Amino acid sequence: MRFMSRLALTACAVLAPALSAQSTGLAASAVITAPTYAIYSIGGGKTEKRVEQYSSPLAFILPVTKTFTIDFSTAYAASTVISNGAVSSSIAGLTDSQLRGSLVVLDQHAAITLGLNLPTGRYTVTANQQEAAGQIGNAFLLMPVGGMGVGPGGTMGLAFAERYGAWNLGLSGSVRKTGRFDAYQLSSGVLRFEPGDEYRLRVGVDRPVGNGSFSGSLNYSKFGPDIIDSSAFPTGDRIMLQSGLSLPFGDNTLSVGFWDMYRMSGEMIGTNAPWENLADLSIGWGIRGKYLSLQTSIEQRIWQIEGARAGDLTNFGVNAQFNLGSFIIAPSTTVALGKLHSAVGGPSAAMQGVRGQLLIRWH
Repeated sequence: MRFMSRLALTACAVLAPALSAQSTGLAASAVITAPTYAIYSIGGGKTEKRVEQYSSPLAFILPVTKTFTIDFSTAYAASTVISNGAVSSSIAGLTDSQLRGSLVVLDQHAAITLGLNLPTGRYTVTANQQEAAGQIGNAFLLMPVGGMGVGPGGTMGLAFAERYGAWNLGLSGSVRKTGRFDAYQLSSGVLRFEPGDEYRLRVGVDRPVGNGSFSGSLNYSKFGPDIIDSSAFPTGDRIMLQSGLSLPFGDNTLSVGFWDMYRMSGEMIGTNAPWENLADLSIGWGIRGKYLSLQTSIEQRIWQIEGARAGDLTNFGVNAQFNLGSFIIAPSTTVALGKLHSAVGGPSAAMQGVRGQLLIRWH
């Protein structure tokens, strides 16, 4: 589901250039990679299903001038679904690549961004690849890569930032257009797919809180209908609320984060798609050193479909960061425990998962 796959934020996206009204000078070039392995098991005994994925994203950030930056990102991903102890579906290959240029204007109070989605991903999914391609798009699991490709496309965005007393206010909007591509290989032929256009509006604020900071944002995404061959299906607009609080205590830092994603009701390949809500609350404690920083965290995620509880997931995480000259090395691991609930009142299925990542940034 597109609602699910768009939540996955890779390290490359998090570390890409962003508008900052206070930035000065020419930012450093950087190369970033973050090999990641994740495995989730659902149920037990003969009905157990495992979803595994290895991914390796790669990003390049190149500041051309003090106000213009280019970045490029792509990834390799291999995903497998194992049912009854045997591989039932798998898919592997490159994902799409993104090329983006960002220009800061108006004395660093505004930015213009133009991006291209290059169709380097694995397309024309066959029957034995469809389950794996679908399972990784579930953001309740939050796989490193949520989709192998969305077709050729382009994005244009505008962002503005201004300070009002202790508050920084930001406003941004973007438009994304994606072309049609061959998505599924069926016995009767190839099924063509065209994602709906996306229009996104975001309002964000941040301010100091003591020696720490608070930030919050509200995002609204309006989608045109997805087109499958000659049929159109409105999948539902999305609203996302995000907030974060960071409070230092000497060399330690307490961080609290919350986000909530709501997808309105729509359609999916001829059937009704009821509204969904995914909420996430996390608390972390970090210890900062000159060469090594550590952070532990606990995160609670709740998934609802049309008001009914669909899943609960608790993530326990440990992250480290080593600063070694021009390199930042950040290994992390997460253990997940939870349940998936039946939509028809049947028994719940236990779920466990482990995710490990090694982020390396050279600048």
